[in-house]
Amino acid sequence: MDRPMTLKEIAKITAGAVVSLVIVGWLMVLAIAFLTVL
Repeated sequence: MDRPMTLKEIAKITAGAVVSLVIVGWLMVLAIAFLTVL
């Protein structure tokens, strides 16, 4: 399975990475906001 990746696969991987980064960022923001409220 060492064929070059298709554009669709690259797009899927990139989208997954971006989504996970956004989720982690939001969790950090929520955690900081929660801690500052307490």
